[in-house]
Amino acid sequence: MKNIFTFLLLVFIGGQFLWGQPANLVWNTQSRNASESMPCGGGDIGMNVWVENDDVLFYLSRSGSFDENNCLLKQGRFRVRLTPNPFAGTASFRQTLHLNDGYVSVSSDNATLIIWVDVFHPVVHVEVKTKELTSMRVNFESWRYEDRPVRKGEGQQCSYKWAIPDGLMTRRDSVCVEEDNFTFFHRNPERTIFDVVVDQQGMNEVKEQLYNPLKNLIFGGRLSGDNLVYNGTRRGHYAGTEYLAWMYKSKKPTYKQSARIVLNTEQSTVPAWEASLARTEKEINVSKDKQATRRWWNDFWKRSFIEGEGEAGDAIRNYTLFRYMLVWQTTGKCCESGHGQGSPARAVFGCKAQRIKCVFSRHGNNADGVRRNAGLPCPAAVFRKNGFFTSVMEVCEREGTKTFERE
Repeated sequence: MKNIFTFLLLVFIGGQFLWGQPANLVWNTQSRNASESMPCGGGDIGMNVWVENDDVLFYLSRSGSFDENNCLLKQGRFRVRLTPNPFAGTASFRQTLHLNDGYVSVSSDNATLIIWVDVFHPVVHVEVKTKELTSMRVNFESWRYEDRPVRKGEGQQCSYKWAIPDGLMTRRDSVCVEEDNFTFFHRNPERTIFDVVVDQQGMNEVKEQLYNPLKNLIFGGRLSGDNLVYNGTRRGHYAGTEYLAWMYKSKKPTYKQSARIVLNTEQSTVPAWEASLARTEKEINVSKDKQATRRWWNDFWKRSFIEGEGEAGDAIRNYTLFRYMLVWQTTGKCCESGHGQGSPARAVFGCKAQRIKCVFSRHGNNADGVRRNAGLPCPAAVFRKNGFFTSVMEVCEREGTKTFERE
């Protein structure tokens, strides 16, 4: 009798554990452009990941990366190309968001590429395994290779809003090209929007007593890889914007290769910022860091979860994806500059925030919107039905769905 009870208890615990794991989000076709991207992140880092014309691309953002105009800037765009390309013309293509482990994979019968963020260190990892000898090229693509004027309507992404002064610019980034690594960063000047506001409000007498989060703020990072070497630059256009790409390629074809992007944000001098970046690089232990990160994600999803079917299941799916992105703010500087721009959604989409679609629209189930926008959730984990907003819990109660929470 005791053995039967033990067996039933183990089945119950095992079943409940599996039930609490969030289901993966899987796409079996490539995307047309960045609007069809998949979220990926951790710590205070957010990314949009998509595959376009057989290239793997991602935008990279980090909380606290505010420029001199108090605009949350993306770090840049990265493009990964494999040769021969295992994602070209294959029916086995898959792009998967592994929610339980917190990473994105792009795979086919002949290769797997994974992108993951270390939740304990500001590091993004790209790992590639192939069944045949393959070369990898990694591009850093930036539209801030020169000063850019802030155009009409773009003031909404910074603190000037409707009152953009004549000649306002987003200043260019700085780069340092080495044979085996590439450093990029944006450094705010001494005078920023902070000084403009203090002067406007007549507070110059107490200016030195005020906290200035923007002065001399430096944010950026370094791209490197054990098998990567500098391969020149190229110009291009994406989404109607010209960019400059710095390219790194494999020294030789291989079956297994990787790249990493180490980030740093601090108010300091450039030498001090670089020293902090180097310290983070020395702390990297890929195997241990990956295990710790996946354990953290596994524990996070065990903490609490909601399960349901039908209409409730769709709403809960929305809520689960919202939680996945919300937790990227665990180590970030939230709203320190006072305009609500330190939120996870802003960290993902940066200055050119895209519209977030609900699982349900006024016209019914927007399944294509979910697939093509990674199920990006509405604020406050709600969905719209028949013109009314309904909370996840209200749906669960109406459908009789049980909720489970664990400490």
